[in-house]
Amino acid sequence: MDFFVHPPLRAYKMSDASLTQKADGIVQAATRDLADLATYGVSAPSLAAIAAKRDEFSLLPTDYMLSGFMMMATQAKNDKHKQLETAIRRIADRVRLKYGEGHGMYTALGVALLSRQSSETLVRTGRSVVLVGTQFMAELASEGVTAPLLAEVTSFSDELDDLIDAKLAAVQNRDLAVFNRISIGNELYAMMVNLAGKGKSCWYGVNEAKHNDYIIYQSSHSPAQVVE
Repeated sequence: MDFFVHPPLRAYKMSDASLTQKADGIVQAATRDLADLATYGVSAPSLAAIAAKRDEFSLLPTDYMLSGFMMMATQAKNDKHKQLETAIRRIADRVRLKYGEGHGMYTALGVALLSRQSSETLVRTGRSVVLVGTQFMAELASEGVTAPLLAEVTSFSDELDDLIDAKLAAVQNRDLAVFNRISIGNELYAMMVNLAGKGKSCWYGVNEAKHNDYIIYQSSHSPAQVVE
């Protein structure tokens, strides 16, 4: 049984791009003020760790990219679905014209409500059509049922089966990427908040300009959350 894992909540109320930019600015300010922040435990290695986390975060694929891949996988599956449905109809129509819809051979094809079948069901139908068509090819030859026609259904069935898996993989990859991106973004944000707090404490009442370099949100009204 598959279990869907909900992604963690975003701790930061800004876009992913803004988080990266803000982390850059605070690390730059802390690098400038490294000697003053040493008493707060800030060091070159600790700043390097934040910079490394920022780089890890910024190199993650965006949701726009992964959603695009998912749409492409869905479109490829849908296109193949149509191809397989058309190929199945070529054979089913020949059986219907020869024997009628009430005949057992037509029923054995499994083509009832063909246009409403899911892709998964259509794959099974395609394989049933090939089995029936192969078994009774001699009887159906007069209607134009040939080995190449059946081979086409087999090929499209296999391709659609693979594309169903590819679409599922694209969906799963996006879900996992969202989970990882938010998790790593939260880690970066926590590191940034800690550093910003030390910078503000260091410069509070001493240097307003430097103190302001460590402010994460410029007002009490956080911008709307943006997912990238």
